[in-house]
Amino acid sequence: MFPFSLFFTFRVLDHSTTKDNRHNELIYIEFKQDALLNKKIQISLRSIHLCASMDYLMCLLDFQMKSTPTLKSESNNLTSLSDKSKQKRLNNSSITKADAKKTELLPTAYPFNLELKIQIDNPELVLVEDIYNVDSNAIKLTTELSFDYNMQQDMVVINALINGLSVAACPYNETVGGPFSKEVCFFL
Repeated sequence: MFPFSLFFTFRVLDHSTTKDNRHNELIYIEFKQDALLNKKIQISLRSIHLCASMDYLMCLLDFQMKSTPTLKSESNNLTSLSDKSKQKRLNNSSITKADAKKTELLPTAYPFNLELKIQIDNPELVLVEDIYNVDSNAIKLTTELSFDYNMQQDMVVINALINGLSVAACPYNETVGGPFSKEVCFFL
C-alpha cells in the first residue's frame, strides 16, 4: 500500500459494488454459430466503475505533448510525408469508388441471421473534481443500458434501452444516497 493512499483516488477503472454486494464477471462474451452460419453474440459488462478527472486528463495530455518531436525539421518531414500519403489515398479512392459503383448490386436477402445483444449492468461513471483528493466533489452517474441488433434474412431490428438513469452530486468517497449526496437527475 502506498504511504499516502488514503488521500488519493486510485480507482480509475474498477469493478463497482452491486446492489446485493456480489461480484459477477466484469466482462462476459459469448459467441455461437450454427451450421447455417447464423450467429448469436452476447456481450455483458457488469458493475463497471469508471472515474475521470479533468486535471488528470490534462496531465496525460501534457505528458503526451511533451513526448512529440520538438525539432522543426523533424515535424516538417512528418508533415510532408503525411501530406503525400494523404494525396495518394485520395487519388486511389477516386479510382476505386468509380469502379465500385459499376459493379455494386444490392443483396435481395441477408446471407445469414445475426443476433447481437449488449448489456451494461450497473455502470458507475464518476467525474471527480480533483483525482488527487479523495474528499473532493464528484458527479456520479448510474444507469442500465441495453442494445439489441437482430438481422434476419429480410429485415433488421434495432432496440436500445436506458433504464434507471440517476445523476448525483456528492463527495467522491461517499456513496450515492449518503448524508451529503444530492440527486441531480433521476429517470425511471
